[in-house]
Amino acid sequence: MIPSLEKRRVVVIGGSKGMGRAVAETAAQAGASVVVAARGRAELEAVARSIGDAASAIPLDILDEAAVAGFFETLGRFDHLAVTAHYSSSGVSAVGAIGDLAVSSGRKFMDGKFWGPFVAVKHAARTIAQDGSIVLFSGVASQVTLDGHGVIAAVNGAVEAFGRQMARELAPVRVNVLSPGLVDTPTYDPMPEERRRRMFDARAAAQPVGRTGLPGDIANAALFLMTNGYVTGQTVVVDGGHSVE
Repeated sequence: MIPSLEKRRVVVIGGSKGMGRAVAETAAQAGASVVVAARGRAELEAVARSIGDAASAIPLDILDEAAVAGFFETLGRFDHLAVTAHYSSSGVSAVGAIGDLAVSSGRKFMDGKFWGPFVAVKHAARTIAQDGSIVLFSGVASQVTLDGHGVIAAVNGAVEAFGRQMARELAPVRVNVLSPGLVDTPTYDPMPEERRRRMFDARAAAQPVGRTGLPGDIANAALFLMTNGYVTGQTVVVDGGHSVE
């Protein structure tokens, strides 16, 4: 049985593709009206069309604080917020040995994955329903050590610490963090196909569940966090068992 979000309004920032799109679609299936925001207008409109009348699409750059403030002011009251928007770690060259990484790359990755959600939470807190929730996203690098993931681990850890703090500061609004493992999303589309498939196959073979993640796996976990009123201040790891290998 799908938990109900009837008569609830869900905002997904980063909802134009991958995990964000799956969260938006799953929330709509649970009965919510959904506001999908991201940078790419064409992808946003495609998501809104696929969801139907329950969805609206609003272009938004999460790093533009004035735009984010205006977005939430115009939006008015809503019930749940999920923030999946971030820069791809490969896209900003945030993967590599510490001696090879440019500090500017690490800063850009943190801008997208930490400071962007920080700004969203800051302005969302003014209009979110007091019985609502916020779901932030970190990643498995905060739970396990991975080659070349020093910056990514640090940023994911920062998101998780921020989520715990906000659960206390914004109470009774609930704030939680989802920590996904490797998930098959368009983030990896720029990789050469053979290399991409080898990466996914190797991870699937190593994991206790025998596969890598799908966006729907993460969306179902987000739905749980939105609908379970007794969960706050937690980092929920959805990684196929990677962190217990």
